[in-house]
Amino acid sequence: MASAYFVKTLPAIEKHLAINIYEGFMISGVKHGQGRYTWADGQVTLGNWIHDECDAFKAELQRRNESTRSKERKAEKQEAAAANSKKGSVPKTNGIGTKAKPKKKPMKDFCVACRTQCSFSFQCLNCTTGYCDSCEKSFKEQGFEKRRPPCKCMIGQDGKAVAIEIVPEQQQDIFDLWNVLEVGGHFLGRIASNSAKHVTFIITFSHISTRGIKCTTLCEVGRLNTVSQTKLFVLESVRDYVRGCQPQPAAFAHLQKRWINPAIPLPKVSLTTKCYEHDWAKLFKEGRMDVDSLEIKSFCLTKNSIDDLITFVPRQLDVGTAWSSVKPPHRYYILCGPRPTIMVYIGIFKSMNTQTIRREYARSLTAATSRFFQAAAKEGSCMFDTVKGSIDTTVLMEKWLTLVQSLETGIRQHGSEEEQKKELQESEKMKLVHIVYHGWKSHPDEIQNGFTSDYIFDNCRSRNFTSFHSSFECFSLQITWRYQGLNRKNLCRKK
Repeated sequence: MASAYFVKTLPAIEKHLAINIYEGFMISGVKHGQGRYTWADGQVTLGNWIHDECDAFKAELQRRNESTRSKERKAEKQEAAAANSKKGSVPKTNGIGTKAKPKKKPMKDFCVACRTQCSFSFQCLNCTTGYCDSCEKSFKEQGFEKRRPPCKCMIGQDGKAVAIEIVPEQQQDIFDLWNVLEVGGHFLGRIASNSAKHVTFIITFSHISTRGIKCTTLCEVGRLNTVSQTKLFVLESVRDYVRGCQPQPAAFAHLQKRWINPAIPLPKVSLTTKCYEHDWAKLFKEGRMDVDSLEIKSFCLTKNSIDDLITFVPRQLDVGTAWSSVKPPHRYYILCGPRPTIMVYIGIFKSMNTQTIRREYARSLTAATSRFFQAAAKEGSCMFDTVKGSIDTTVLMEKWLTLVQSLETGIRQHGSEEEQKKELQESEKMKLVHIVYHGWKSHPDEIQNGFTSDYIFDNCRSRNFTSFHSSFECFSLQITWRYQGLNRKNLCRKK
């Protein structure tokens, strides 16, 4: 059986005193594991319990029993000590009946209240919450039995202590089992932070089902999931404390700003989502137009067509290792993305391999722009590694076209006619640029326009190809029409 942490009150051994407190790990009601025994006079005994026995506890108990049985000797020693103090001598303190030497503090860390690094005077063995000497005295009366400062554990009726931690959203949290009575204070993990996750509230809870059971605990917002945080901050007692706290921490000011300002509305693309509670099979029969993507599969690069390219492609492109959901075809490499994603083809040649062509392209761009371009790894789908800033679209395409033309010149000077013809076909494919615009599965009337010229986008959507310039050797618009099935229509216009 797994061990659990308990905090329990025990009758004091000394009849004239009140109660003792034991806190530590137990198995089936038997002390087993690390534990702390706080005597009625405030002395603390730390030890490791094995089947309800502890050497440190036995030694302290024996010392106290001997002290009780030798009251007369203790009184005589006190009288002797008083007489010696009058004469100026220092009484001995090592005899039987004197207090034992204080134990070493358990560990050195940051106090949860003042955030100073110190040797803990008190530390919970379960949630490791610790206090320094001064803070322990200040918060002791707020905690368990007014003799133990509050920690990050919830102590139930049976004394079982459970640390407040992040739980799955479908499970019950502390706000499902306990009611918030009042907020007594707060600690700040990071004073300058405006995030509420660094705030720890001192909250007094009362059990929902059992009357009279109360527990004061430290509720750290960062240890709660988003659902529990929402339950906490909708409580008026918590909101009143945040509003009335002076001086206002940055996190409290940020919380009030969120409560006052209205929520940001969702974009239109999200409003097309519906939840069907029943008869979901009808979705396969509904007719609704849904744009998947707009693709310009083969835009032929020439000196004149590059000027037409900027009518539907931004003038400045951020090139480098960019995220894109587009998976380029075989031997295609991404120049920029994700909107639009531009890809170029690199052919197979005897004189130059793929990586060599990448490096030559990077060198030419570096010389033209005075920025450093570096070719990506061989197995990557991007043309470049991360590049600072952006580059002019015209320069990007002109340098690629110049590289392809110089490659064609080298092909014509070497090899047989058959080899030259085969490699020239590969170089012609390198002049065709593949451009993809994503529609994000949204309705055509609500799709974001990624073109810089409005008529390009409208004509693509209405499938009007008569207005396109002759520089489009092959223009393809790919639209998904979803009716009873999933069909794709490729519409092409050739010069």
